[in-house]
Amino acid sequence: MEDETARTARGPGRRWRRVAILLLGLLFLDVAPTACRAVLRYPGVGRKPLTALQREIPLNPFILTNLVYRKLLIEVDWVEGCEPAPKALAALERVARKYCPAGKEIGILRDDEIPRKRWEEAMEAEKELGEGRNELAQHYIGHVPDEATRTEVVYVLYSPRPAAGEAAFGQSESWSVERGGRIVNVTGLSVFKDPVRRSAHLWVTADRIDAMTLVHEFGHVLGLVSNPAHAQLRLPDHCRNPDCVMTHPELRSILYHAFVGFLGARLPYDYCNQCQQDIRDAQRSWEARAAADPAFPHRLSAWREAGRLNSEAWGFWRKGSREEAIESARKAAALFPDWERPHGTLGYFLEKEGRTDEAVASFREAMRYDRAAGLEPLVRLLIDQRRYAEVVELLRDGSWRGMTKDYENRRYNFALWLAFSYDRLGRTDEALSTMRGFVPDGSSDAYADMAGVFTASLLRRHGRLDEARRCLDQMSRRLRKGNWWKMEWARLAPAEGRREEARPLLEEVASSDRAALPKYKKRLASLTLLPNELGLSLALLGRREEARGVLAELEKAPEFPAERLALLRAEVLALLGDSETAIEALAPLSGKKNSSWAAGVCEDEDLASIRSDPRFTEMFPECRPPLPLPAPSPAR
Repeated sequence: MEDETARTARGPGRRWRRVAILLLGLLFLDVAPTACRAVLRYPGVGRKPLTALQREIPLNPFILTNLVYRKLLIEVDWVEGCEPAPKALAALERVARKYCPAGKEIGILRDDEIPRKRWEEAMEAEKELGEGRNELAQHYIGHVPDEATRTEVVYVLYSPRPAAGEAAFGQSESWSVERGGRIVNVTGLSVFKDPVRRSAHLWVTADRIDAMTLVHEFGHVLGLVSNPAHAQLRLPDHCRNPDCVMTHPELRSILYHAFVGFLGARLPYDYCNQCQQDIRDAQRSWEARAAADPAFPHRLSAWREAGRLNSEAWGFWRKGSREEAIESARKAAALFPDWERPHGTLGYFLEKEGRTDEAVASFREAMRYDRAAGLEPLVRLLIDQRRYAEVVELLRDGSWRGMTKDYENRRYNFALWLAFSYDRLGRTDEALSTMRGFVPDGSSDAYADMAGVFTASLLRRHGRLDEARRCLDQMSRRLRKGNWWKMEWARLAPAEGRREEARPLLEEVASSDRAALPKYKKRLASLTLLPNELGLSLALLGRREEARGVLAELEKAPEFPAERLALLRAEVLALLGDSETAIEALAPLSGKKNSSWAAGVCEDEDLASIRSDPRFTEMFPECRPPLPLPAPSPAR
């Protein structure tokens, strides 16, 4: 038996170690202890300019004022086995009563239990058609917003699990249902019970997570967090105060709640002081506006009707009724012209219909009200139209560089488009300067990878081989393991007379991509580069039958875009030396004026061997002559 003296001597040491661990945890959280809790804040995002409409209507006026609706009905349905916790509904009602204006009637209706089998069928339809859950809402939503009775509706659906790519615990929703022969938008949210139950541990029970999730998603319905002054760096719609229910769980917030939970603190079921202040400020602003301008409530109603028409337009579009879709989008844009969304919708429809000049005008109109939202589709369309001078005019001021991290993919796209346009205009040094000046955030390796590889490719294609090699050499070890880097090095090595370096790299790419292809075939609708690398690496290795086998596999995947497959087939066949069949493969792209794949034909280095063929020139008369560099030939 252990000696009593030793046990007594060790006791205080254990207690001090526990205290030390707790203090270290608090230090890790970078907090300052107060009398009752430790307070931690995330770094905020830089202030990005808000649009005029966002300043005018920063939150949801249909719930937070009585100007349009005096009643709020929250309809709650649940899939069998996913009934909402009473604690969660009580928390939701408490928050709704606290922040809705005085005099608003509030009711929570526990309505339908949806059979599990019915929900599983809807999820299958969602996977195949993208319409399953909305069809479920069409059947089960019992109430819709009604200006006659001045009733706003929020529809809450509890279901087992999210669809692929959706949030873990819940998400805000916008349901579009047909009532009385017209589309009606219903604001709402989803809560997913399976992840809620899996995440329950110790004092963090499933009921508590349910309540936090429901109040959090209701906050998004209210429009939180729209103020960039206290938004999270990575997720601007979430609050950076971890003691706010609108925060998003990251490592530091999880550790924060682990420590404060250990100390007996309560988990948040309400919005922090800053979020509350945003709500009160918006309400006071709207009240003052309505007092000065009696037409303001009608403006809010027009905004909602424009949103309904925009949803109606998309409904027509999905059904193939394209003229009706365009007409509805035009009505939405005319009804509420200072909102960028219907202009963007109209531009998209017109672009797909080949009405390019009208589409450009619509995107430019969208830019008047939200430069970021209108700029991206406009530049993409101009690139597809090979209107490079207009792209340079739009992007050369560099205003796109100031976009915050949530738009990092846009920052990269704009840099790439600007550099590409400079290059096609023969302004190579400006193209290189653009890419070298683009410095992605350090945590975003994928964008650093793409920027570096594109710069090296640009240098190589212009014969600046030493600079291209230095560019690839300077990339990090992690990035040099990527297939994009390996493919570019494999193209550079033969140009430098080092053909022996290319083969092992191409073998690595072919091997890794062959193993990964079955997984990626499930999501080929995205513009993943994996199938490209696979087919091209085999073609560059001269492995004719395997390269053709890849094409055959992709043809069996209906999700793979037909135009992309046509270009990939032509690239592979051209690299294999089958010029006749390569040109035939490009037939689906001939005459396509608004196709990014067709636009790529003119600059695609893998098609260099067939661009001088008269048949190619006849199919694509708009293509400039290729760069005077030899096309890579299959490795021997």
